[in-house]
Amino acid sequence: MNRILLALLLAATKTRLGQTGHAIEYNIDVLVQSSRLVNECTGGVQCGSYQDLTVVIDGKQYELKGTNYSSDLLRTGIYKAGILKDEHNHPYEYQLIYEFIFSDGKTLSYQVVREGA
Repeated sequence: MNRILLALLLAATKTRLGQTGHAIEYNIDVLVQSSRLVNECTGGVQCGSYQDLTVVIDGKQYELKGTNYSSDLLRTGIYKAGILKDEHNHPYEYQLIYEFIFSDGKTLSYQVVREGA
């Protein structure tokens, strides 16, 4: 009985564990200003499209690339996101991946590929 209650409680909190094992908090507002699909072929054999977003986070503009192939286009608007990955291996570079959460509980991940306007 306690396990069932715990499972229901965890499902209702809209948090999940990221790659580091810490819970992701979806407390970042992301303004998606533009969205487009970009075709990409790897090795000349497999081709697919990924989402390319122009966004504003905390007043700063970024370009985000979807981490999975998709044929759907994300609508412009404001979305909730959390940080899935934040690595700073050197003082002069970083890797940052945001995870968006949608009203139906679905999540999608986007990597920062450009900083600034």
